[in-house]
Amino acid sequence: MNYQEAGHKLRERRISLNRELEQVTSDLKISQEKLEAIETGDVSFFGDLFIYQLFFSTYARYLGIESEDEQQITIPEKLYPEEKSKEKVKINMIFILVPAVFIVLISVIMLWNDEPNLKPINGNQPPQVEEQPVEGKPIENLPIPPIVKEVTVKLVVVKDRCWIQVNIDEIETPVFRGTLYAGEEMEFKGEKEVRLWIGNAGAIKLIVNGVEQPAIGKDGEVIRDLVFYPPD
Repeated sequence: MNYQEAGHKLRERRISLNRELEQVTSDLKISQEKLEAIETGDVSFFGDLFIYQLFFSTYARYLGIESEDEQQITIPEKLYPEEKSKEKVKINMIFILVPAVFIVLISVIMLWNDEPNLKPINGNQPPQVEEQPVEGKPIENLPIPPIVKEVTVKLVVVKDRCWIQVNIDEIETPVFRGTLYAGEEMEFKGEKEVRLWIGNAGAIKLIVNGVEQPAIGKDGEVIRDLVFYPPD
């Protein structure tokens, strides 16, 4: 069964149950545009095959479609390109380290040139200059640097697999977007917020700032825009 046939089957089932798209949208909190894309088999609307599968499964369960019918649709897995990401990190580190080394060398040369040309007297060491106290503000009155607060979110996959998207500090581009499997875990930190999109709520355990959180949902449930903020 292809995507169009599967979507047509869901549409026929919805019509047989006498349910309008507006009612389904209200019940599932899924936009009408996504529901129409599922019923027409428009996988490109979701941008990712796995996300399409998550929404399709949720819609099918809502309509009472048997799981064996769902399994007739085989959707290729789209794993997170770990090797490519490691290679990208190595390249980025090179671009960071080379300028840093160059700056350090320039600083050393400048300090060396600025050093006074003191000549030893009778073969002894240069005369020591007595340090004079510098008048100024007392140390206790110096400004105290602000304490930086941040939120730490650790994700642990306890069973099956879970598709995850992570955005940090209101940055539009995700810092992570991919699938984790049972036993895998990742940790993210943000100064303003850590925002999550969980594709299988029942398979994930969240630890926020060292504190394990209650279960966030059931198996197969999609959680959107789950946000954690730094402590007050």
